[in-house]
Amino acid sequence: MRLICGVAVVAGLLLSGCSSSKELTSTWQTIPDAVESMGVVGGEPSVQVKGNRGTLSFRNDQDRLYIQFVTSDRPTQLQMIGLGFTVWLEGRDGKPWGIHAPVGAHEIDKHITGREGLADLRPILEEQSRDIQIYPSPSEEPIHLTRVELKGLKIRMEIREPSIVYQLVVPLKKTPAFPHALEVDSSGVCILRFETPEFIGNIQGGGSTRPDPGNVRGRGGASRPADPSANVSRQEPLMAKVKLTLARSN
Repeated sequence: MRLICGVAVVAGLLLSGCSSSKELTSTWQTIPDAVESMGVVGGEPSVQVKGNRGTLSFRNDQDRLYIQFVTSDRPTQLQMIGLGFTVWLEGRDGKPWGIHAPVGAHEIDKHITGREGLADLRPILEEQSRDIQIYPSPSEEPIHLTRVELKGLKIRMEIREPSIVYQLVVPLKKTPAFPHALEVDSSGVCILRFETPEFIGNIQGGGSTRPDPGNVRGRGGASRPADPSANVSRQEPLMAKVKLTLARSN
C-alpha cells in the first residue's frame, strides 16, 4: 500500500469531553536522529484541543509514532504537573493501554497551591518525571517503570515558558526488546485518548480518580480563573480523542 508522504489529509478541532473523535493523518518523519529529538519540531499540522487547552501534533516513521502536546493554559498545566497526564493507545487488537506521567504527581499534588509560576514548578516536574507508569489495560493496576526499563518508549515533559511541552515516542512493533508498542493493521489506523485525571477538592488537598480511557466526557475547558490560586477543580479534566492514520513512505 502506498500512502501520501508527509501531508496531513484531515484536521480539525478535537472535542474535549465528547465520545466522537476527529480524524487526522500523521506526518511522515524525515528528521535525522528523530528519536533523540523526540521527532516533533514544529511545522506539523496540529489540532487544537477544545477550550484552548493546547495543541496536539503527530509524526511517524516505519518504526515509531511521535506525539507532542503543548499547552500554555494555566489550569491544564497545573493538572498535568499536579495530577499527571495519560495517553491511551488502541491499535489493531482494540485493547487500549496507557502511559501515565509524572508518576509522582499523585503524591505531590497537595503541595501545589496554584500560586506558583512555571519556574517554581520546574524542580517538581523534573523530580517527578523520571519514571512512568504503564496501564496494561484500563482494569489492571499500573506497572511502574524507571527510565532504564522503558525499552523503546521515550517520554519528556518540560517547561518552555509560557508552555509545558509533552513529548512521547512509541514503538510500532512489539518485540522482546520493545514489549510496549502500538501495533496497527494495514489501514494504519489507531485511536488515541489524552486526559488528566478528574480532580476532586482543592489543589492543596489532593485527590483524583485513576485514569480511565472510557471516560471521555465533560464540557470542554473552562476559561482561566482570574485568581491563579483559585480552586483548580473548576477546570474540567482534559479529555480528548483522535482517530489517527499513520503516514507511510512511498
